[in-house]
Amino acid sequence: MLRSAQHFDTHPRENTESIRRPTAFPAGPAWFGSVMGTSLLASLVRAHGIPVLDVVLCLTAWALLVLISVGFLARCIRRPRVLMDSLSRHSEISAWGMVSMGYLSVGSATSAVIPHWIPQLEATAWSVDWVLWIIGTAIGWVSAVGFGAKLMKIHNERPLPAWGLPMVAPMVTATTGAQLVAHAASPHGAILAGLLSVGSFFVALAMGVAVFGVAYEHAWRHEGLPPAAAASSFIPLGIVGQSTAAAQSLAMAAAPFVRPETGSVLSDFAHIYGVIVLCIGIPVFAWAAATTYRQFLRGMPFSPGWWAMTFPVGTCSLGTHLMGWDLLSLALLLVLAVHWCIAATGSVTNLTRALVTARPVRPSR
Repeated sequence: MLRSAQHFDTHPRENTESIRRPTAFPAGPAWFGSVMGTSLLASLVRAHGIPVLDVVLCLTAWALLVLISVGFLARCIRRPRVLMDSLSRHSEISAWGMVSMGYLSVGSATSAVIPHWIPQLEATAWSVDWVLWIIGTAIGWVSAVGFGAKLMKIHNERPLPAWGLPMVAPMVTATTGAQLVAHAASPHGAILAGLLSVGSFFVALAMGVAVFGVAYEHAWRHEGLPPAAAASSFIPLGIVGQSTAAAQSLAMAAAPFVRPETGSVLSDFAHIYGVIVLCIGIPVFAWAAATTYRQFLRGMPFSPGWWAMTFPVGTCSLGTHLMGWDLLSLALLLVLAVHWCIAATGSVTNLTRALVTARPVRPSR
């Protein structure tokens, strides 16, 4: 959780020296990538029947969600300008899409993992999922519409894949909302959740294609990604995998409300859509891997952006799992696990260094 800062001592009676030491990145929306990656990893581990690890990861995701949320709230209370900056700068407002997806993915992991270990808490787990879905959906729609409106204004900032984060959030709403339909307290709630999920799917798909298209065009034809933003090249995979998962989930959720032949047609369309989109995702994954791994070999410094390697790959694992391609899903889960370990190790290592070097530095005489 670190960035490098230069500290200078210019006391006239002492030697001037530059001291480099790491400082921690403060809690904020940029850190919600860790919540997303951890909670999705928990859900996928549970889906593939891997024991024990799922509940450990789920609890870790909850701890991260609470710590980052409380930490950011405390910063905003101490310095209201922090909140204003996060809602006005392109580089920060786009991260609010991760806040939305963090709450949505933790809710989904809770309903997937907890009932397996404590069946008595199944109703409670689904209630928690509903609450987090409402919170995440509200944040996601506001960030998507707000950031979309901001992009329409004249600006001179370089388009980056991270700009698509607010556009992916409604697609996560579509997937998780479809899974909640069967657990609604009433038919009205089920239909409302289903309609909102379908609407979120098409809005996210349209806006995501537009924003990622602009980012790709700029990166490939004008100016490559900055080395520090290399990991963000994985973000477009989020719309690939998540829309595949959403299509399958929406088709399954609609089945009880339509005639069997209609449900079969919807399932076929969802499967065809998944095949097409996942094929498109192959070169996207290859480019992202080449871009990111090359910068790692060159010593890319740590930032919370490293977590961008996790959730998008996880969505592809989820999408292929729902398509019935479990072998490919397991392979992608392994990639996700490796990326998660890299991002987690970087976070812990740099935070430790920041804490160790936080003591006052005495200048040499």
